Amino acid sequence: MTKTSERPAAETGEAVSYGQRWREIKEVCERYGFTRDHLAQLRFTGTGPRYYAPTPRTIRYKFDDVDEWIESSARYGTAPEAVAR
Repeated sequence: MTKTSERPAAETGEAVSYGQRWREIKEVCERYGFTRDHLAQLRFTGTGPRYYAPTPRTIRYKFDDVDEWIESSARYGTAPEAVAR
């Protein structure tokens, strides 16, 4: 038998953070205004938010990961050296 702490929150009745739920590409596009093609290109180039691929045809994101990726792109100017402080 599995310990309660090792079971998913949905099974234990614990609250799951809104940003930590698995999200489909469609949900990410709707929330952030990306297109499916743009997210695909970001995955291909390795420059986008962290994503999860539990199967070859299944892609999932967490809103917290997308938010973190967006926050990491903060800049104070257009010059290459004008990165976030």
